[in-house]
Amino acid sequence: MTFIWFAIAGIYTAILSLTIAPNIAGIIQKLLIIIFLYSVTVFLARLSVGFVTLYGQKAF
Repeated sequence: MTFIWFAIAGIYTAILSLTIAPNIAGIIQKLLIIIFLYSVTVFLARLSVGFVTLYGQKAF
């Protein structure tokens, strides 16, 4: 998961330093935000499943 976040940060930084058309840069930035939010959602879902599993093991 951290690899994806660092890759997104690298691509975002590269986009800021490149001279490309603003509309293309905007589209790429929106895609990166979507990918980032999806990865955070997956991370939080896995974390909550882990907590529920841990609680279930201790409760029984």
